[in-house]
Amino acid sequence: MSEKPCGLCLAYNEDIRLVHRNDYAFGAVPTTPICLGHIIVVPKRHVQRFHELPPNELSAYFELRDQIVDRLMELHPDMPPLVGQNNGKWSTQPHAHEQIAPSRGHFKELLYLRDFLEGGKVGNLILAENNRLVRALGDTPKETLEEMASKLRF
Repeated sequence: MSEKPCGLCLAYNEDIRLVHRNDYAFGAVPTTPICLGHIIVVPKRHVQRFHELPPNELSAYFELRDQIVDRLMELHPDMPPLVGQNNGKWSTQPHAHEQIAPSRGHFKELLYLRDFLEGGKVGNLILAENNRLVRALGDTPKETLEEMASKLRF
């Protein structure tokens, strides 16, 4: 029986949510963004940890990540972006990636909580910012994801 393809590997060739890509990495709007400007940055090569990437691919990844941070700073000057990654049991995908999102706070004020549905499936993300819970945008229609991505492209 074959394994289901990795969703992040498949996303490299997807144009709808794409913000920017280079030969070794890409940035895209996640399928369940927590806010406007939320971007995931993903290496093209399927690895679980960044140290598994060859130096040239790691360099290209960080170059793209820095370009995305600069773009978010340009679009949201009053909301400097946070960059974070989940590893091990907290990772939502078995593929290294980082989440970048505009923020009004810093890590101690911006917490991601997960609703776990029956059967161990991950439900909607919840953003807790300044002690205020805000539901994620949820199952965002493709048209909306494409519109969000188009505003972030560079």
